[in-house]
Amino acid sequence: MEEEPLLPLGNIVRRNLAVDCRKWLDATGQTKQYLNRVVFQDNLVLEHQDPGFLDRTRKNFQLAAHSLVFQRIPGFQRIPMEKIGLYQD
Repeated sequence: MEEEPLLPLGNIVRRNLAVDCRKWLDATGQTKQYLNRVVFQDNLVLEHQDPGFLDRTRKNFQLAAHSLVFQRIPGFQRIPMEKIGLYQD
């Protein structure tokens, strides 16, 4: 707490996939000057490229086993899409 407690110290943005996001990292104003305090590691940003979605046209964004994401982002784990959303417990 001896440093400036409102600043983003020790934050890590790691192992993210961004596809066709024009504003993946859109920092403006005062925020932009603090980006050097954040660690960005092993993120993959793709424009106009399919990372290996099972069926993008039908909005099935699950990644196929052969997806380049698993090759290009070390330690990237499959997202269990079947467990996301409403369910009865």
